[in-house]
Amino acid sequence: MIALPLIESCDDCGRCCLHLDTPPFHERERNSLPAELLAQIEAVEAGQTSPDENGGPCLWFDPATKRCRHYDIRPDACRYFPLGGEDCRRLRQEGDAEERRRGR
Repeated sequence: MIALPLIESCDDCGRCCLHLDTPPFHERERNSLPAELLAQIEAVEAGQTSPDENGGPCLWFDPATKRCRHYDIRPDACRYFPLGGEDCRRLRQEGDAEERRRGR
């Protein structure tokens, strides 16, 4: 059995943010958002502004820092996404493969 490396940080990654166009809030969470941020999310959902053709990155993702612009009020789905879990590793692996294809 191959030992997988420990993933201890989300720093310099953000791959889980690249496949969503808006933060994945549950309705109860959305009700507590500041009006300005809720309006941005609703504009994307209504097709008034558009993410890229792949459905992402998330509206709140900052590609320069590879961090969430509103980390303190991120949705529960993001807050509890298991760091180093199966989905985390899969997204990192897919992203690494894509970077290799692009020659980065």
